[in-house]
Amino acid sequence: MAWGKLRDALAHFGLSAHVLSSANKGGAGSGETMLRGTLTIQIASIVTLSAALASCANGAAGPGQPVTYDLQGGTSYGTCDPVIKDFYNLTVEVFANGPDSVDLVDYQRKADAQVREYAIAHGGKAAGYDPDLLVDHFKDIPRQLISIVRDDPKVLGSCENLSLALSGPA
Repeated sequence: MAWGKLRDALAHFGLSAHVLSSANKGGAGSGETMLRGTLTIQIASIVTLSAALASCANGAAGPGQPVTYDLQGGTSYGTCDPVIKDFYNLTVEVFANGPDSVDLVDYQRKADAQVREYAIAHGGKAAGYDPDLLVDHFKDIPRQLISIVRDDPKVLGSCENLSLALSGPA
Protein backbone atom coordinates (compact mmCIF):
# COMPACT_ATOMS: atom_id res chain seq x y z
CA MET A 1 0.00 0.00 0.00
CA ALA A 2 2.81 2.43 0.93
CA TRP A 3 4.67 1.70 -2.33
CA GLY A 4 1.49 2.35 -4.30
CA LYS A 5 1.15 5.80 -2.70
CA LEU A 6 4.82 6.47 -3.31
CA ARG A 7 4.54 5.42 -6.96
CA ASP A 8 1.49 7.66 -7.36
CA ALA A 9 3.35 10.60 -5.78
CA LEU A 10 6.37 10.07 -8.01
CA ALA A 11 4.16 9.68 -11.07
CA HIS A 12 2.44 12.95 -10.15
CA PHE A 13 5.79 14.71 -10.49
CA GLY A 14 6.66 12.78 -13.66
CA LEU A 15 9.57 10.95 -12.08
CA SER A 16 10.84 7.73 -13.61
CA ALA A 17 7.85 6.61 -15.64
CA HIS A 18 9.81 3.62 -16.96
CA VAL A 19 10.65 2.34 -13.49
CA LEU A 20 7.11 3.03 -12.30
CA SER A 21 5.65 0.90 -15.06
CA SER A 22 8.15 -1.91 -14.30
CA ALA A 23 7.22 -1.74 -10.62
CA ASN A 24 3.51 -1.90 -11.43
CA LYS A 25 3.98 -5.01 -13.60
CA GLY A 26 6.36 -6.80 -11.29
CA GLY A 27 4.39 -6.38 -8.06
CA ALA A 28 6.36 -6.41 -4.84
CA GLY A 29 9.38 -8.20 -6.35
CA SER A 30 12.11 -6.86 -8.57
CA GLY A 31 10.17 -3.77 -9.65
CA GLU A 32 9.94 -2.61 -6.07
CA THR A 33 13.69 -3.10 -5.61
CA MET A 34 14.30 -1.23 -8.84
CA LEU A 35 11.99 1.55 -7.69
CA ARG A 36 13.85 1.86 -4.37
CA GLY A 37 17.23 2.20 -6.14
CA THR A 38 15.88 4.69 -8.65
CA LEU A 39 14.13 6.62 -5.91
CA THR A 40 17.43 6.97 -4.01
CA ILE A 41 19.15 8.33 -7.11
CA GLN A 42 16.25 10.68 -7.85
CA ILE A 43 16.14 12.01 -4.30
CA ALA A 44 19.90 12.63 -4.38
CA SER A 45 19.49 14.40 -7.72
CA ILE A 46 16.62 16.52 -6.42
CA VAL A 47 18.57 17.51 -3.29
CA THR A 48 21.63 18.42 -5.38
CA LEU A 49 19.56 20.39 -7.87
CA SER A 50 17.67 22.14 -5.06
CA ALA A 51 20.93 23.16 -3.40
CA ALA A 52 22.29 24.46 -6.70
CA LEU A 53 19.12 26.43 -7.41
CA ALA A 54 19.08 27.82 -3.88
CA SER A 55 22.67 29.01 -4.16
CA CYS A 56 21.87 30.67 -7.52
CA ALA A 57 18.82 32.32 -6.01
CA ASN A 58 20.99 33.63 -3.17
CA GLY A 59 23.35 35.29 -5.63
CA ALA A 60 26.12 32.70 -5.60
CA ALA A 61 28.37 32.70 -8.61
CA GLY A 62 27.96 30.09 -11.30
CA PRO A 63 30.71 28.01 -12.87
CA GLY A 64 33.63 30.12 -14.03
CA GLN A 65 32.37 33.19 -12.14
CA PRO A 66 34.42 34.92 -9.43
CA VAL A 67 33.33 34.26 -5.86
CA THR A 68 33.61 36.79 -3.04
CA TYR A 69 34.01 35.57 0.52
CA ASP A 70 33.30 37.71 3.58
CA LEU A 71 36.36 37.51 5.81
CA GLN A 72 35.10 40.26 8.10
CA GLY A 73 32.52 38.19 9.96
CA GLY A 74 29.37 39.63 8.46
CA THR A 75 30.51 43.14 7.65
CA SER A 76 28.42 44.43 4.80
CA TYR A 77 30.46 46.33 2.23
CA GLY A 78 28.81 48.10 -0.63
CA THR A 79 26.39 49.76 1.75
CA CYS A 80 26.36 53.31 2.94
CA ASP A 81 26.10 53.71 6.67
CA PRO A 82 26.04 57.31 7.99
CA VAL A 83 29.81 57.63 8.52
CA ILE A 84 30.57 56.38 5.00
CA LYS A 85 27.83 58.63 3.58
CA ASP A 86 29.42 61.67 5.26
CA PHE A 87 32.86 60.65 4.01
CA TYR A 88 31.43 60.10 0.51
CA ASN A 89 29.87 63.57 0.48
CA LEU A 90 33.19 65.11 1.60
CA THR A 91 35.08 63.13 -1.04
CA VAL A 92 32.73 64.16 -3.86
CA GLU A 93 33.12 67.79 -2.77
CA VAL A 94 36.93 67.57 -2.60
CA PHE A 95 37.17 65.76 -5.96
CA ALA A 96 34.79 68.16 -7.75
CA ASN A 97 37.57 69.30 -10.12
CA GLY A 98 39.17 65.87 -10.54
CA PRO A 99 41.74 63.88 -8.59
CA ASP A 100 44.68 65.95 -9.83
CA SER A 101 43.27 69.12 -8.27
CA VAL A 102 42.73 67.67 -4.76
CA ASP A 103 44.47 69.54 -1.96
CA LEU A 104 45.64 66.46 -0.04
CA VAL A 105 46.51 68.36 3.15
CA ASP A 106 43.04 69.97 3.29
CA TYR A 107 41.29 66.68 2.40
CA GLN A 108 43.26 64.84 5.10
CA ARG A 109 42.41 67.51 7.68
CA LYS A 110 38.68 67.35 6.86
CA ALA A 111 38.66 63.53 6.83
CA ASP A 112 40.48 63.40 10.18
CA ALA A 113 37.95 65.84 11.66
CA GLN A 114 35.05 63.68 10.42
CA VAL A 115 36.54 60.49 11.85
CA ARG A 116 37.33 62.18 15.17
CA GLU A 117 33.79 63.62 15.37
CA TYR A 118 32.32 60.17 14.63
CA ALA A 119 34.40 58.56 17.39
CA ILE A 120 33.43 61.17 19.96
CA ALA A 121 29.74 61.01 18.97
CA HIS A 122 29.81 57.26 19.57
CA GLY A 123 31.19 57.47 23.10
CA GLY A 124 34.89 57.98 22.49
CA LYS A 125 37.46 55.88 24.33
CA ALA A 126 34.95 54.66 26.92
CA ALA A 127 32.89 52.99 24.17
CA GLY A 128 35.89 51.65 22.27
CA TYR A 129 36.01 54.50 19.75
CA ASP A 130 39.36 56.06 20.56
CA PRO A 131 39.47 59.15 18.30
CA ASP A 132 43.27 59.08 17.96
CA LEU A 133 43.33 55.40 17.00
CA LEU A 134 40.54 55.83 14.44
CA VAL A 135 42.26 58.83 12.87
CA ASP A 136 45.47 56.80 12.69
CA HIS A 137 43.55 53.88 11.17
CA PHE A 138 42.08 56.08 8.41
CA LYS A 139 45.17 58.23 7.80
CA ASP A 140 46.12 56.70 4.42
CA ILE A 141 42.65 56.62 2.88
CA PRO A 142 42.55 60.15 1.39
CA ARG A 143 45.91 59.68 -0.37
CA GLN A 144 44.89 56.22 -1.58
CA LEU A 145 41.58 57.52 -2.91
CA ILE A 146 43.38 59.97 -5.17
CA SER A 147 45.04 57.02 -6.93
CA ILE A 148 41.86 54.93 -6.89
CA VAL A 149 39.73 57.70 -8.43
CA ARG A 150 42.43 58.45 -10.98
CA ASP A 151 42.25 54.77 -12.06
CA ASP A 152 38.46 54.47 -11.80
CA PRO A 153 36.40 57.67 -11.65
CA LYS A 154 33.21 55.56 -11.25
CA VAL A 155 34.20 55.09 -7.60
CA LEU A 156 32.65 58.52 -6.98
CA GLY A 157 29.47 57.55 -8.87
CA SER A 158 27.72 56.45 -5.69
CA CYS A 159 28.29 56.00 -2.00
CA GLU A 160 28.06 52.23 -2.54
CA ASN A 161 30.88 52.38 -5.12
CA LEU A 162 33.08 54.28 -2.68
CA SER A 163 32.25 51.83 0.08
CA LEU A 164 33.30 48.92 -2.14
CA ALA A 165 36.51 50.72 -3.11
CA LEU A 166 37.31 51.27 0.58
CA SER A 167 36.96 47.54 1.24
CA GLY A 168 39.92 46.83 -1.03
CA PRO A 169 40.42 44.68 -4.10
CA ALA A 170 38.03 41.79 -4.60
